[in-house]
Amino acid sequence: MQKIDITSTALEKGLDIAKGFVEKLIYPSAEEMGLLLKDGIAKWRFSNQVKTLIKAQSICVKHGVNPQMISPKLLTPYSFIGIC
Repeated sequence: MQKIDITSTALEKGLDIAKGFVEKLIYPSAEEMGLLLKDGIAKWRFSNQVKTLIKAQSICVKHGVNPQMISPKLLTPYSFIGIC
């Protein structure tokens, strides 16, 4: 029985080829899955914001509060005002 002599360079080259092949198969699918999750989270966050605003409006109506427009400067920390 003969021993098979595999050099480390041949093994590394084989692993690199396999890695490239797997990356071509897996990477696009993983990227699309990530984008799909991102879209779902963005949709959930928007829906949650709308629900929060509706609840806030309901509370204002219940307590007779008449909300009015305020300056964006009051909502933005001073450190960010110079950037805009």
